[in-house]
Amino acid sequence: MLDKRRHPRFACDLEALIVMGEMRNKARGVDISRGGMCLATDRALLVPAEVQVQLTLIFGSNSFSEPLSLPAKLVWCTKMPEGYQVGCMFHALSPEQAQYLSMFLRFLRGEVLADGDPNAVAEEEDGEEDEKDPDAEPFG
Repeated sequence: MLDKRRHPRFACDLEALIVMGEMRNKARGVDISRGGMCLATDRALLVPAEVQVQLTLIFGSNSFSEPLSLPAKLVWCTKMPEGYQVGCMFHALSPEQAQYLSMFLRFLRGEVLADGDPNAVAEEEDGEEDEKDPDAEPFG
């Protein structure tokens, strides 16, 4: 089956908070791309809905990134054996939000080190730079 997505998706394990008005719903990132993401949550959410998605990278047991808050639209919600998955589409990103999202994705691909330095490129164990195709789908 041909994948018609505009942007490659990357598996992730992110803490997330879906904010819609006064409603706050904890979630976990399942996968993410430049255009949106899939989140796992414990309850069904109304779709379509305009929300803010706050993403936090987990570096270690007690080490987290600052939350990245992105405007998004919930576009689908599916019942799973244990909870629900919701799909959201990022939209109306400011230039700063787009830059931070790009850095977030580069970190997930191993192209930026945990200190957040966008000029620091992570290297393979043999010391050579990673030569991944930036357009390649990571899921075989």
